[in-house]
Amino acid sequence: MRGVAQLEFNNPVEVESAIAHISINPEPKNKDVPLVRAYEGDRLVSLNPWALEPTTTYTVTIGADLKDKFGQTLGKPMTVQYETGDVAPELWAPAELHIFPAKGVNRDASLQLNISTVNLSNYKSAFAVVQPTDLVYTNSAYPSGNGNDLLPNPSAWKTSQVANQQNQSVETTVPLQTLLNGSTGMLAYGVQARTNSYLEDGKQKWREPVFYGLVQLTNLGVFAQWFPDSGLVRVHHLADGTPVANASVQVYRSNLEAQERPQPTPCATGKTDKAGMLTLERAEFQSCRSPNSENAPQLLVVVQEGKDWAFTRTYEYSGAYEYGIDAGWESGKPVSRGTILAIASSINRAKPPISRALPPTCKRVR
Repeated sequence: MRGVAQLEFNNPVEVESAIAHISINPEPKNKDVPLVRAYEGDRLVSLNPWALEPTTTYTVTIGADLKDKFGQTLGKPMTVQYETGDVAPELWAPAELHIFPAKGVNRDASLQLNISTVNLSNYKSAFAVVQPTDLVYTNSAYPSGNGNDLLPNPSAWKTSQVANQQNQSVETTVPLQTLLNGSTGMLAYGVQARTNSYLEDGKQKWREPVFYGLVQLTNLGVFAQWFPDSGLVRVHHLADGTPVANASVQVYRSNLEAQERPQPTPCATGKTDKAGMLTLERAEFQSCRSPNSENAPQLLVVVQEGKDWAFTRTYEYSGAYEYGIDAGWESGKPVSRGTILAIASSINRAKPPISRALPPTCKRVR
């Protein structure tokens, strides 16, 4: 990793002329990635590191017909030698919340969490099984700093070795079902690594990217909707859309800003009927509302079928401005709704392209 290659001219160059008259040998392998980065009124022209191969010597040619903004040409061609370095060390893992069907299409093989590394010999990670009631107080694996985080401090994370392949992306797979000890559930995880060092105020420091995420495997889809005097919850199987009868439903007050985290108790409970629906009347739902508040309550709904569970969270503004209407929290008007469904993507397929070498600074042309 040696920095971005730049050509510096005494006058700003024409962008189209720079693209047409600056070339390298050997030619870029990927013709779809532009080689030259130039901007109107700028004297600096950069070579796109994504177009280059690592540890490769290039001959950069600036054609004689290169024009500056005044229409003047260079007059004669110039060449400089240019050598790229290794690919910059890199770490990547999926972040935020991902929910996947536990059954159905593409579930023949065990779902895995992929951790991608480039030019790294190790990384640190931590994993923790999330309980449904944990979500009363958090919606992320990212640390809040109040001592009640889902994951331990990164200083206590386990170090894993990587069979490094120079300048190649290495995929390390983490079997989700093994860590969950079952086919369904939610897992919190964090991944961190030291990638490269830099100097700041004369001191060496390290860039340490860190990724936090939640991943859930479930066969349950949940819909919740709240009225001032009642509420309803619907539960269906993700695999085939069939309603889930006799599913257990617990409704909690969502308290994401809490400093302390006592064991939460539901403000409403019930079982779904044959149509997969639970209707909560005013008396059953009343304790979920905030006393003396005109706003819709912020609630967490957890549904369970056997060991499988899923959730949805509603905020005071959920559904208030949808479908082209402004629905206030007034009697008879639904204002707060939430849905949780499976995300139609694969956590073990989503990964960024490999970062190519950041090459050394080129000789300047004046």
